[in-house]
Amino acid sequence: MIPKPVKVKRAPKPIRRGSPKRGKGPRRRVRIKSVSAKNGQVRKADAAWARAVREKYGDRCFHFWCANAATDTHHIIGKKAHPRLRHVVENGLAMCREHHNEAHARPAWFKENFAGWYATRWCGLLEQARG
Repeated sequence: MIPKPVKVKRAPKPIRRGSPKRGKGPRRRVRIKSVSAKNGQVRKADAAWARAVREKYGDRCFHFWCANAATDTHHIIGKKAHPRLRHVVENGLAMCREHHNEAHARPAWFKENFAGWYATRWCGLLEQARG
């Protein structure tokens, strides 16, 4: 006599969070940053802005005592604070990596050491942002 095969019960598949089968509240939307046409255009505009800023400073760090090549660009007035100034060349500084990291690590020191220079630049740029 041949024994009957035993049916093995499988564990149920886990239900993904937010799936409609769960039935506990609305389905949660997950935002995925995709490479859309708009994002691609912004990236191209950012790259063009960075190139223009570096050309303005002759591909050298804007610190007069620094002889390094400008590898980074820095916004004087941040992109989040004033989005309208994001691609304005006058709102940019060409910097070597060392000085760019320093500007982000110690923003108060950076503005303090270039206070007079910053003040003249800020006033003109803020007028442009408001207008």
